[in-house]
This record gives sequence, C-alpha cells and structure tokens, in this order.
Amino acid sequence: MLALKITEKTGCDVIFPLYPLFPEHSVNETAEAVLEVVKRMDARYPEGATGLIGFSSGATLALYLFLELKRRHSCFRMPGRWILNSPVLRIPPDEADLRYMNILAPYDVILPVVFLQPEGLTGLMMERTAPGFRRFADIPSRNLSGMPETDLYLGTREILYAYRNAFEQRCETDAVPLHVHDGFGMMHCWGLISEMKEGRDTQKEYFDILNTLKPIQ
Repeated sequence: MLALKITEKTGCDVIFPLYPLFPEHSVNETAEAVLEVVKRMDARYPEGATGLIGFSSGATLALYLFLELKRRHSCFRMPGRWILNSPVLRIPPDEADLRYMNILAPYDVILPVVFLQPEGLTGLMMERTAPGFRRFADIPSRNLSGMPETDLYLGTREILYAYRNAFEQRCETDAVPLHVHDGFGMMHCWGLISEMKEGRDTQKEYFDILNTLKPIQ
C-alpha cells in the first residue's frame, strides 16, 4: 500500500480525510468538511510541513476544493507541496480538449471520453451538484495565484493528457511553480502500480518530493 510506503520512506504522517462524496452531497458540504480537517492539521503542523498527494478523482477533488476554500477564506493555508496524479482539469472538456482526447482514446484502457462529457457520469455529477460544481470546474480558466509548488503527473496514453498544456500555461501566467512529469507510454495513475518498474520509479519520486517538506522541529 502506497500510504504505508510513504510513512516508511519519508517519516511523514499520512492523513485520509473522510469527506461527503459527490454526487450525493453538495460542494458546500464537502468543502466545509475538508476545511475542518485542514484546521486540525494547521493546529498540529507548522506552515510548509504538509503536502497533498492525490490520484484521479482524489486529485481532482483536492484541487477543486482547496482552490474553493482559498477563494472563500483568504487566510486559508495551502499545503506546502501538491502532487497531482491524473486529475480532471476541465469539466466538461472544451473542443480542443476533445479533439486531443479522441486521438488518445484508442490507447486509454481505463477512461472513455464519454465519461467526461455531459451524457456521462461527470455530466450527472454536474447536474446534481450545480451550481457549486460548475463555478470552479474549469481549472485552466481560473486564477491560480497562491497555489503552492505543484507536481503534475500525466500519462501520455491517457485521455487526461489533453489538459496538460492548458494547465501548464495557466500556471505560468499565475506564477505557480509547476513541475510536469510526463509518463511516456503510461496509463492513468501508473504511479500506484507497484508491480511495474515504472510505477516503483515514480513512487520513489513521490518520496523524494515529500522529503523536501519543511521538517517538524
């Protein structure tokens, strides 16, 4: 289990927030639940000592929710470093995204393009959680100023790779320190697959990144 490896290789505590899930609960409910977890972490750990690592929907929700909490609460303290693996960065995809996704689709063995479109599950989530979800579901069009140093992992054989350039440009515009890790020939969230050399190598990168966090005195 990756969480256990993180504790062994970095000495970090690993915290799993239990939050109300979409689409049964609203964005407001989820955001406020996460805020309570962050408040407890802030009381326990100094600034710069916490990091965030998320995969797929977890990376997506973490990104959306932390940006929303920062918008609502100006004093909200971001984690010192973000590691985002295969997040969905725009819902629904725009025309340019879809053109690229359709090129990548034959190579993606996990996510179909329709999943991200209004007729798919993502569309259902948007309907049930609107208007809150719609307000911040297009990350490349948002002001990302204040985001911490971020590592983005995307496989070149997953449809979500189509978001790469737009997110990189947005981060550059808003002076967000971004490190893009292109997984050449890799699929969705390959860093979770310990049975594969590429997965193990990527996990070592996670450990190295987390080891850069400010140590607790």
